[in-house]
Amino acid sequence: MTENPYAFEPPELPKNTAQNTAQDAEVGPPASVLPLHPLSGVLAATLLGSGIGGAVVIALSLSRLGRKSTAWWTLGLTVAVLFPLFVGLAYLPDDMNVPSIPISVVQMFCMYQIGKQLYGRDLKQQEATGGPIASAWKGAGIGLLSCVVFVCSIVGYIMVAEGESLATLFGDYGNVIVIGQDEIYYDGNAKEADARELGTFLTEAGFLGDSGVSVRISRNSEQCTVSFVLEDDAWDEPEVIEYFKMLASDLAYEGFGTEVIVELCDDTFEPHRSVVGKKDHDVESVFAEDAI
Repeated sequence: MTENPYAFEPPELPKNTAQNTAQDAEVGPPASVLPLHPLSGVLAATLLGSGIGGAVVIALSLSRLGRKSTAWWTLGLTVAVLFPLFVGLAYLPDDMNVPSIPISVVQMFCMYQIGKQLYGRDLKQQEATGGPIASAWKGAGIGLLSCVVFVCSIVGYIMVAEGESLATLFGDYGNVIVIGQDEIYYDGNAKEADARELGTFLTEAGFLGDSGVSVRISRNSEQCTVSFVLEDDAWDEPEVIEYFKMLASDLAYEGFGTEVIVELCDDTFEPHRSVVGKKDHDVESVFAEDAI
């Protein structure tokens, strides 16, 4: 058989070079030119910021991979599941202790698996090609920030649902003493001794009875103002008005001031009606300006 002069056999590559070429063809370029968050970052974000924090970290990585629709779906579904769950937990009775560790563990497991399924292969590609990988600490920071936003959202929702205002949380009502479950605030020129004296008087009068009552006393020169937190619209009931007329008169008679203004307030100590008692038991009823 005659040898074919046109036959050509490529030179054999060194073994290591051939393997490297095959591996490069299999691995390809990095999955993303932007840093992807490792699954450890997803765990850290979930630990510090609940499943919402983990979902945010996953969504960021998916967005950097160009899969923005999947990122929004992941974040939206996680919020849709966890938001009502945590709102429900906030309404549980105080004596019902729900263990937090199992809830956290379940969330961490779920978010880890979701991240692994959605971009685990891309993450391996990123690591194999030396692409940028974000620090797990960044995931922890994102989790903390997400936790703050999530908690504020839950608190805001509950306050709106219950008709509360921000003043309920951030109102400065002065110093406070606690008698059982009742609380007496004092501010202005009023001292702690004034609050304790008022507490003694109201206890003897039967107004305080370890039932969660909130009262505030303040002084200005010879005038003393005592504010009572009532249920909504109770300040419009005739029998309530009559009761506090007598109480204002008694406070003045007991020496709390030559003139005692009793304010009937909502739970932010915003007055809706006031009555004035003087030392001679002359009592008059007036509307607060805000109630007109």
